[in-house]
Amino acid sequence: MKELAVAIQNENEKVSVIETIKSVKNVGFKNVFVQWYDENWEHNQEEQVKLCKELGLNIIFAHLGYQNINSIWEDGNEGDNQVERYKKDIKECHDNGIPMVVMHLTSHKKAPMYGEIGLNRIKKIVQYAKELNIKIAFENTKIKGYLEYVLDNIKDENVGICFDAGHYHVHFNDEFNFEFF
Repeated sequence: MKELAVAIQNENEKVSVIETIKSVKNVGFKNVFVQWYDENWEHNQEEQVKLCKELGLNIIFAHLGYQNINSIWEDGNEGDNQVERYKKDIKECHDNGIPMVVMHLTSHKKAPMYGEIGLNRIKKIVQYAKELNIKIAFENTKIKGYLEYVLDNIKDENVGICFDAGHYHVHFNDEFNFEFF
């Protein structure tokens, strides 16, 4: 059985992320994951990582932000900018000793159709992560087909999935092609 990890959330209205990290440690969790979004939080990502490490928590991955991820599937500068943003985030995770990142392939309930434009961009991100020895896990999100398309076209030991049971239940009515994955 794989060890469980708990999320270090930044969106709590009444509990600071510092209190969250300390509480996670106090209740006995050993593994955590951090949000690595381009947000202006009271305690930035590096501060959160530092506290987790000081408390002996093992950061097993960083969940990268997904704002504008749908543009990765469309022609234009916005999608190219997303590639650079993800490469920057992956480099920061590498510099902070985080061995894996989780990425969405879409956001919202509708996205541009998957295809070569997005696949080529994702391949660039995967190659960059591999050069830094950072694994990438693509998460099952709200729209079927994208995860299958990417994993069918990128065969790399550095790439896998992050299975979100909540997404599986809420967005896919408990239907998932386990055999494919």
